[in-house]
Amino acid sequence: MRRHFFFTLSYNHVLLGIVLLAFSLFLGCAKQGYPTGGPKDVDAPKVMKVSPPNESVQFVGNQFFIGFDEYVVLKDASNNVLVSPPMDPKPEFLPKGHGLLVKLRDTLQSNTTYLFQFKEAIADFNEGNLLPSFEYVLSTGSAIDSMQLRGQIVDALTLLPRKEVVTVLLFDPRIDLTLLSLSDSLAKAKNSLDIPLAPLYQTRANKKGFFQFNYIKPGSYRLLALEDGNKNFRLEQSEPFAFYDNLVKAEPMVLQPNDSIAAISGRYITEDTTTVIATANMLKMSEPKDTKQRVTNTEFLQKGRAFITTHLPMQEPDLKSLGDEIYWKLSASRDTIHLWTRREQMDSLRLVLYDATGIQDTMKIRYRAPKAKAKPYGVQSNIKITNNFSSSFAYFDTLKLYFEVPVMMKDPNASAAAICLSADSTLHDTVVITLKEHEINNFSGATTAYMNWQPKAGEKYTITLLPNVFQDIYGHTNDSAVWKTEVTTAEKYGILSLKLSHGADIENCMIELLDEKGNTLQRRPGQEVMRFEHLKAGKYRIRAFVDANHNGKWDAGDFQNQQQPEAVYYFEKVLDIRENWEFEERWSF
Repeated sequence: MRRHFFFTLSYNHVLLGIVLLAFSLFLGCAKQGYPTGGPKDVDAPKVMKVSPPNESVQFVGNQFFIGFDEYVVLKDASNNVLVSPPMDPKPEFLPKGHGLLVKLRDTLQSNTTYLFQFKEAIADFNEGNLLPSFEYVLSTGSAIDSMQLRGQIVDALTLLPRKEVVTVLLFDPRIDLTLLSLSDSLAKAKNSLDIPLAPLYQTRANKKGFFQFNYIKPGSYRLLALEDGNKNFRLEQSEPFAFYDNLVKAEPMVLQPNDSIAAISGRYITEDTTTVIATANMLKMSEPKDTKQRVTNTEFLQKGRAFITTHLPMQEPDLKSLGDEIYWKLSASRDTIHLWTRREQMDSLRLVLYDATGIQDTMKIRYRAPKAKAKPYGVQSNIKITNNFSSSFAYFDTLKLYFEVPVMMKDPNASAAAICLSADSTLHDTVVITLKEHEINNFSGATTAYMNWQPKAGEKYTITLLPNVFQDIYGHTNDSAVWKTEVTTAEKYGILSLKLSHGADIENCMIELLDEKGNTLQRRPGQEVMRFEHLKAGKYRIRAFVDANHNGKWDAGDFQNQQQPEAVYYFEKVLDIRENWEFEERWSF
């Protein structure tokens, strides 16, 4: 009985072991069927086969197939697949197994090389890993065109790559590129040679601005680059552009014994002595000039106060109100008119604006109350005043008060007793005030009051404004006010002395001092020695441009007149200006 009992227990244990083993095998199989770990796939799809083969000649079909090592998806084919010469209608792209079937819907030209560029258009299905670039080429003739052309495109003012996508196009050398900025009907009428305005080749600049054309015919071309937002290969009014002045050439050239891999006659020579890579060198892209004058904005800032802006500076504007009397003033930039109504609660205006630049406009402006309730300026009983010395004051500057509306001295004979200054509890003489009425400074004020007194560097002052000194056009006067300020010293600033290489072109250049963000702080005509004083500690850059038309400002390119942007140069170093230091730099550009 004991042996039998022992045998029964052993049999049960064996049976249990079999069950557990089967269960573990089942779990193992389940894990194999549904993996939960392992390294993440970071590899781009790989091209395994192409049918017909890449660089096929005598092509007569209407489709080709690209096979990959995994399932793929096509991303934004209309933007990321470039075909040269362009096709109309565009090809159709169909996923097929581990591949992509491309159906050609356009009739192919005879003896022509076609290039299909997939630029970040292909990604794997699971992880979205992009294939950076892939090119497929075929020829309907007996040979593949093999010339190349490359260059770089930068912003004409910053000399940095553009952030937007830049399309680069090659055209028939007989084409007048300016036709590409006209309407279809007008371009057709002016196209005396009756040559199609479609590009022969297209490519795209990379993030660093470099572009390259592959598989092109030997010969000469017109080159145009643009931010072609609507993909129509035409230059719209708002699209930045760049063009090459002359024809770019791609042709075989024999490398001479003394030649290096460098630019020769506008071409780059490769180590392959039978192939030339032509270059458009560095193309400068700029915004198109919009020469049509027009009113761009009319708006009430608040009841009783409005402004009008125009696209271009005005010459001698004439503004009339069809109703209430107004006061108005043209800004220093001559593209903005600030106006005030005689009635401070006025909320609508009918105006007529004339100017020799082509403006003849009748407009109606209505005040729109802000969503958040705010107390309108017009019901205030005192004048709003700001200043340039709220906490500290530059020792070389002039003390100023700013007013949002035109003001006058309530008693012109009392200007010498309007403001008192004191330092260290010592009363100083009162300050004489000079008003410059209607001075506009970047929307900040209508009138500026200048205090004709120079404070002492390093001193702390209390400035007291007496009440009822100023009166605005609505009869409001100022309240009394007290400000405290500390005057800076010369030791708080740095000085930059810049010596330019002597040459005739210096006099035709403008030199600009820029802050770290690229904003222009100062602009002056070029001189052999230039001195920039009163610079706060910080980083600065120096930029120069050739002022070809002597208008004192940098001008972008003019496509219709085929004028390049004015040439720009940057000093190679970022200047780290420190307090109480004088820096000397030499620059030859």
